Amino acid sequence: MDRVATPALAAAVGRAGGLGGIGMWGLDSNAARERIDDVRARGGRGLNVSYPLWPHTGDPFRTGAGARRAITAEWESKGLGSRPRPSASIGALPAEHIEVLASARPDVVSFHFGIENRAVVAELKAAGITVVASATTVEEARLVELAGADVVIAQGLEAGGHRGTFTGVDASGQAGLFSLLPQIVDAVELPVVAAGGIAEGRSIAAAFMLGASAVQIGSAFLRCPEANVPEAYRQVVAEATDTSTRISHKQSGRPARMIRNRLFDVLEEVEGAPQPFPTQLDLTDPLEDAGDADAMLLFAGQSACLARSLPAADLIAALAQETTERLAQGSPIRRGSISPTSPPE
Repeated sequence: MDRVATPALAAAVGRAGGLGGIGMWGLDSNAARERIDDVRARGGRGLNVSYPLWPHTGDPFRTGAGARRAITAEWESKGLGSRPRPSASIGALPAEHIEVLASARPDVVSFHFGIENRAVVAELKAAGITVVASATTVEEARLVELAGADVVIAQGLEAGGHRGTFTGVDASGQAGLFSLLPQIVDAVELPVVAAGGIAEGRSIAAAFMLGASAVQIGSAFLRCPEANVPEAYRQVVAEATDTSTRISHKQSGRPARMIRNRLFDVLEEVEGAPQPFPTQLDLTDPLEDAGDADAMLLFAGQSACLARSLPAADLIAALAQETTERLAQGSPIRRGSISPTSPPE
C-alpha cells in the first residue's frame, strides 16, 4: 500500500495482534532502517516489510506521448508547478537493504510482482526472516514455491491496488479469490495467505474454510485514522459501492484496481500505451497533492464499501470477534500453519 501504510498504522495493527506492513518502495538503506525503527519505537510487534519488483524500464519516452500530454494538462490545471521528468528505474531488493534486513530482522519480507532469486531468498531465510510473495494464478504460486519462499499470497481479482501478476496473464484471465484460493492450496505445499475483497469476519472465516492459513487485508484500513489517506480519498471510499472499482494499466503502467473517477476516464481515453511502470505512476500519483478526489489514483478493492472508520486496533478487534463467531459454526481445514503474532496482554 506504499505510503498509505504508515509506521503508525503498521504499529497499531501489530500491537493489536496482527502483522503490520510497510512498503520499502524507493527508500535508500538508511531510510529503510529508520522506517523499521519507527514501527518498533511505536510498540509494533509483528512486522512485514514489502518490496515491489520490476524489470528495468528502459527509455521512459519510448511510449506514452498521449499520456504525458494528458497528465501535463492535469498538472497545469491544478497549479502543481513543474511536472516531474520521467526517468528509467528498476525494482529490486538492493544489496545494502539485505544488510539492513539481516540486522533489523523484521518478521516477514514480502515481494510483489514476482520474487527475488533463490540466493537472496536463502539469505533472508538464514537471517530468520519469513519470505512471502504474491501470486495471482496457480502457475505463479508454484513459481513462488520453487523460489524457496515460506508462504504464498493468493491475490484474488477483487484486490485493490496493483495486481501482483508476474507471468503476463491478463486480468481477464485471473480468478476471484474464492475460486483461486482452493486451487492454490491444492497446488503447493506452502501455507497460503488469502488476499482480495476481505474486509470483515465473514470473508475471513470463509477464507479459512477454503484452506487459507491467514488473510491479508488492505482496503479495509483506508478509513483508519493511522492511514495516510487524504480526506477527499476517504470520502470517496465511504461512498463506494460494489460497482465503483475498475482494473486498468493506464493509470500507473501496470494493471491495478481503483475507484473510477474523472482522471481514470481521462487516461482510459488516451490512445496508445501508457508510459512504463513506474514512470507513469511517478507522474500521476503526485496529482493527489491537489486534494481533488477526481484527480487522484484511488486504489481500492471491490470490498472498499465495507471499510469502517475505526482506529486500526478497534478494527482488528472487530475482525477477530466476527471471525471467531463465524468459525464457531464450523471447523476450518488448512494446509500448513503460520504462527500468529502474540496478542496483546
